[in-house]
Amino acid sequence: MECMIRPTVLNDAEQIFQNLFVKSDLGSVSEQLVKDVEKMKMGEFIRCVAVCNGRIVGQVEFTIPESPIKKHLVEMSGMVVMGEYQGKQISSRLWEFGAEWAKSKGVRMLLSL
Repeated sequence: MECMIRPTVLNDAEQIFQNLFVKSDLGSVSEQLVKDVEKMKMGEFIRCVAVCNGRIVGQVEFTIPESPIKKHLVEMSGMVVMGEYQGKQISSRLWEFGAEWAKSKGVRMLLSL
C-alpha cells in the first residue's frame, strides 16, 4: 500500500466528505476547507491528509495557539482515519508529519486535544 501525507488543498473537499465526514455535508466541508487553506497561508495552522493509492483515508489538524504564553506548543486535533486503514500506521504518519511541521516552526511540544 502506497501512502503519502501532505497538506490539504481545496480539491480535497469531496473525498474528505465522502471518506471521513459522511455525517456532514459537502457544502460545510468545502466551506471549512476554504477557511483552513486561508489559515494555512498564515503559517500557524496546517491540515494534512493521508492519501493511499489516490484515496484520502485520514486527516489531522495542527495549530500554534494565539496565546503568547503557548507559542512553544502545537495542538493536534481532528485526527480521523478510515476504519479499513486503522492499524496501518496512518495516524502515526500523520502525527510525524505534524511533528516535522512543528519543528520547522521552532515549536518544541505537541499536545493532543
